[in-house]
Amino acid sequence: MKILKIASIALFSLPLFAAMVVYFFFRSTIPAWDGVQTGCGVARETVIERNAHGVPTIKAENDPDLFFAVGFAHAQDRLFQMDLQRRAASGRLAEVLGEPGLERDIWQHYLQAASGIERSLRALSPGVRALLEQYCRGVNRALAGQGLPPEFHILRYAPEPWQVRDVVAAMKYLEGELVFSGGELNHARLLAALAPGHSRDWLAAPRADFDNSRSFWPRALSAQPLSRLLAAETAWDDYDPTAGAWAVAGSRTSSGQAILANEFPWRPRLPAPFYQIAGRTPNREITGNTLPGIPFIFSGRNRHLGWGVSPDRCDALDYFLLERHPGNERLYRCDGRWLELEYHEKRIACRGRRPVQLRLAFSRFGPVIEAGGGLLAVRSMVQSRSHALEALFLMNAARSPKDLALALRKFTAPALRVVFADRRGNIGALRSGLQPVRGRGDGQLPLRSRALGDAWRGFAAAADRMVLNPAKGWVGSGDLDSANPSPGFFRFAAAPDDKAGRLAAILSDPSRLDLAAAARLQNDARVATAEFLVTFIQDMPLASAEAEQVRNVLSAWDLNAGEGPGPAFFYEFERRLAAAFFSPALRDAAAVAGVRPRWLRGALQNPGLLPRRDIAAAVEQSLAGAHESFRLQAGSQGDGWNWQVQHTAGFSHPLGSVFFLRPLFARGPLSVRGGNTCLLDTGFEPQAGFRATRLAAYKMILDLSALPASLLVYPGGQSGHPLSPAYDDQLGAYLSQKYLKMEDAGRRRHRLRLLPATGNAASL
Repeated sequence: MKILKIASIALFSLPLFAAMVVYFFFRSTIPAWDGVQTGCGVARETVIERNAHGVPTIKAENDPDLFFAVGFAHAQDRLFQMDLQRRAASGRLAEVLGEPGLERDIWQHYLQAASGIERSLRALSPGVRALLEQYCRGVNRALAGQGLPPEFHILRYAPEPWQVRDVVAAMKYLEGELVFSGGELNHARLLAALAPGHSRDWLAAPRADFDNSRSFWPRALSAQPLSRLLAAETAWDDYDPTAGAWAVAGSRTSSGQAILANEFPWRPRLPAPFYQIAGRTPNREITGNTLPGIPFIFSGRNRHLGWGVSPDRCDALDYFLLERHPGNERLYRCDGRWLELEYHEKRIACRGRRPVQLRLAFSRFGPVIEAGGGLLAVRSMVQSRSHALEALFLMNAARSPKDLALALRKFTAPALRVVFADRRGNIGALRSGLQPVRGRGDGQLPLRSRALGDAWRGFAAAADRMVLNPAKGWVGSGDLDSANPSPGFFRFAAAPDDKAGRLAAILSDPSRLDLAAAARLQNDARVATAEFLVTFIQDMPLASAEAEQVRNVLSAWDLNAGEGPGPAFFYEFERRLAAAFFSPALRDAAAVAGVRPRWLRGALQNPGLLPRRDIAAAVEQSLAGAHESFRLQAGSQGDGWNWQVQHTAGFSHPLGSVFFLRPLFARGPLSVRGGNTCLLDTGFEPQAGFRATRLAAYKMILDLSALPASLLVYPGGQSGHPLSPAYDDQLGAYLSQKYLKMEDAGRRRHRLRLLPATGNAASL
């Protein structure tokens, strides 16, 4: 009996002992933020000081040493993230992640992203290349001198040394994340499913050329990789750049100097996608957000000015539907001739299974996806040469709005809206990036093409003007004209921009803005579309008590997506009303997922689109349906009607999907305020529940009167190591709408000295 008891204790103790061994081993791989590193690739002693949150401030004597230290800090804290980004851009994720990375790899090879990387690499100027080489030396020094993060041990591989090509790949990764097709696939899905006779009511302009390919789209969009592309397109479709960045002139602030606010949309994930860093040399001072793998500041400030960026949603991806020969599937029509597709075999290594043999088809219109029995050529800016790294370097050195504008001319992709403010009192906004010059079509639908003249003919600047010092005293990213001036696809999509109106109403208030007021504005949770819809239904006669109850809740609601049942009822009612309004016209149930609730205002204000009695019936049905939905949830969850329970974010990690690793790497689901059409943009996909799929990757507020007092917070932390205190130490502040000081010299707790090979450098 005693032996059995001892055996039982041992049996239960062994897993605990093994877990403790693994834990302490992983703890030992947390990088050292203090000490001395000798024999480094710096010319003079360089110091990396960190505050309590692990945010580094680098002091160097020259630019090469500064960027060496940036690479060192990036690799210390974000090496796994950096490795996945370069793999994602190059189509090599499946090598280490297996099946979960395979689909992304296949798409990158279809896009010819590697060709875009090589073209961009060849375009680097000697000066920028030299700094990038020094950055890579810093990465590789850290890689060689520290234990690898836990992810590498779990996946059992070691990262390759960092090269300049990998920096270019990291930039292409960002470009690929932000590329937008203008909604082409969703438009095709909806138009193919639209019942006869409704096209005239729905469309802003006739689309007769679509009819002869209508039957192709339902089966094509259900196949890979088009289904994935459709999902990615939908995720961007609801993003509104209106409040991504804005600046208020000193004449409107309490300090007399400009205040600039910026946030950047991303999926909820850990570590936070961006990395805060500050660097100082005798001739340079930069502070702000970097993308690990790229040494230059993406958004932030230097000694002279600050800038914030937001995605432009410029349409830089097009699809061309080619005519296939009826008797030979290798042939397609081009300029009156049947040309043969070129096929290239590509071998994709995939962890845990045999390599995948990918047969890539190429046409004169671009790489070809074979889906639904048809040929769909793809053209994207990702395939093209980019000077974005050059542009970032020049932006970091800009001393005036003119310098910034000259730098952004090189920012060919991704397209961005940039808002800036300088120490001389200027505020302004401008756009970067190129857009395609189309031979035919407007990019809103895949183009049925038979002639090469239909394809892209080159590129043009997305905009040719700057908004500078507007009389209203403030400027926002929404002040820039659309980069896609063609008319809207649907008649009812051109509704007033309530979100822009909300921002304008607050910034037009005569009271002077300070940092606290700027933070409140950045976190404003008022649902911009709610006032119209709640007012619209206010006096409608309702037959059911359930519908009346929901309307009463909405009438008492303050229109803020914060707490209580109001936001949940509204969004559920809005979703149901959009489905009731638009879905009867659609013959394919799958197409209903393409219906956007934001179209409601334009539709309800469009006389004759739907009879008044049908609108009243749809409102009644949707209110009652919202009541039923939440009644069912409340049966097992007493507080299930409350927005703080419904609207959550899960902060994912590539290894967090593994059950026993999830507690180590992932966080959540956690309650988040805001929602769709809020300035506090925590967007969700209406057809898939209220879980946030988009939120700010950082929130930054620059005070040009006292730059060290500026504010910044991340949905996570500085470190990518899951056992580091800085892995998620900012998450609580982020969720409660609090900020940290960007430059808090009084709280520096760590000091790491990088010494040159001679070891005789003077101390800084």
